[in-house]
Amino acid sequence: MAFQDLKFDVTEFWVQASNILVKCMTEDTTRGIGDEIGSFVSTHIGSERLKWHEFLRIHILMSLNKPLAQSALFQINLSHFLHIQLWYERLVDFCYLCGLLDHKKETCDLATSNIPTKRPLFREYLSANNEAKTRFN
Repeated sequence: MAFQDLKFDVTEFWVQASNILVKCMTEDTTRGIGDEIGSFVSTHIGSERLKWHEFLRIHILMSLNKPLAQSALFQINLSHFLHIQLWYERLVDFCYLCGLLDHKKETCDLATSNIPTKRPLFREYLSANNEAKTRFN
């Protein structure tokens, strides 16, 4: 791959997606969620044992030019939608004011502008705790 072909505006993340019915914890659902919030790379779905966790782990490629999604609305059939909560593993250099990944709130344009921001648009819960949570904890 040539240097000019490298992309510096994307990064890879492991995302935890929760509030998903056990019967919906499938490779297709995981791929759909991944493509909804970025570009799907891989997942840890593969064994029935993993379906007893409270979340799906999804490996995605994301643009650095867009704010992180805090949640996603995912259609599971013609009449049913899931509101999925998202957490990002090993989240660093993240601005809780604007949601971008390339700076922190102290250097954010929103913090230094005259635009009134009463509180950050994003909360620290976006950063995932890496302990494996199960439905039985």
